[in-house]
Amino acid sequence: HRPVPTIAFHGTADRQAWYKGGTSWVARKMVFPAIEAWMAEWAQRNRCGPKPVDSMVAADVRRREYTNCADEAPVVLYTIGYFVRLAVMTRIGKSGDDALVRR
Repeated sequence: HRPVPTIAFHGTADRQAWYKGGTSWVARKMVFPAIEAWMAEWAQRNRCGPKPVDSMVAADVRRREYTNCADEAPVVLYTIGYFVRLAVMTRIGKSGDDALVRR
């Protein structure tokens, strides 16, 4: 498979996709992985460096980026310290000017 640039936004109090993982009413028979572990797996798939870089972009928002990924395909996680509901966005195209579209 080819590396895919990945960005995710998750709230720590999200009741649909628990930040620490577990079951959800969204798919009762499925156990969801912890968000940080899930993003670390994406970083492995994209052949990123082993140590992510964390930075605070607001008082309650942490940005975690896995860098040095194959094909310049970074993995970035924004963790918001309160419940957040955002549309899933998908990157289309091949250049840095690509659009984000709702899925």
